[in-house]
Amino acid sequence: MRNGYWLAIATLIGATALGACKGSAGNNGTTGPEGTAGPAGPAGPAGTAGPQGPAGPQGPAGPQGPAGPGVDGGVTLSQVQDLFQAPDGGANKSNLDLWLIQPGGGTVMIEYANRFNNMWWAAHATADGTPSGTSTPNWDMVLYQIKEMTEIQEVFETTRPGAAALLKSFEGSYLTTAANSLDEVAKAAKAGTKTLADFEAAYDATSGGCNVCHGATGHKYVKIMRPTAPALDNVDWRGQP
Repeated sequence: MRNGYWLAIATLIGATALGACKGSAGNNGTTGPEGTAGPAGPAGPAGTAGPQGPAGPQGPAGPQGPAGPGVDGGVTLSQVQDLFQAPDGGANKSNLDLWLIQPGGGTVMIEYANRFNNMWWAAHATADGTPSGTSTPNWDMVLYQIKEMTEIQEVFETTRPGAAALLKSFEGSYLTTAANSLDEVAKAAKAGTKTLADFEAAYDATSGGCNVCHGATGHKYVKIMRPTAPALDNVDWRGQP
C-alpha cells in the first residue's frame, strides 16, 4: 500500500512538472503590411509613321472675278487693241492714258537724228582724231548706227501705224535695201569697192528724203542737213585699236 501511495505521489509530481515545462501555446502574430509596387519600366520606342496617302482630286475652278474697270469710262482691252491698230490713228486714241505714254514721232526722231549725226562722224574719223588728219572711216560704227535707226523706226511704225507705210518706203529707199542706200554703200566702202565720197552722196540723198517726208506730213519747218559738230563729244569715232 505504501508503494501505491508513493507511486501516486510520483505520478502527480511528474504531471505537475511536465505541465510546468510545456506551458500553454501562444497566440498567432498579425500579418505584416503588403510591400509597395516597384516603378514602371520605360515606354518602348514609337512606331514609324505609315506612308502618306495619295492627294485627293483637284477641286473645280472658282468663279471668274468681276471685270476690272475699263479705260476712259469702260473701254475694253479689245477696243484698246483696235484703237492702236487703226490705220487712221483711231478717233479716240489720243484720249487713252496708255496711248499718251507711247513715244510718238517727235520722240523717235530725236534718236533718229542723233544716229544720223553719229554715222557722219564715224565715217569721217581720222587717224589722229583731228579734222585734218588722215581719213580712217569707222565703217562698223556707221553700220551700227544705221541698224539702230531702223530699230527705232520700228517703234514709230508700231505706235503710229498710220505712218508705217511711209516709214517703210523711206527705209527701203534710203537706209537698207536700195543699191545706193546708206547700208549698202557703207558695206561696199568697208569692202573697199566704194569710197567716202560715195557715202557722202548717199548721206545727202537720205537728208533730202527726210525733208521730203517732213514736208509731206506737215513738218516742213524741219530741215535736215550735214552736221557741223558731233552730238556727242565723249566718243572717239575711230573706235578702239
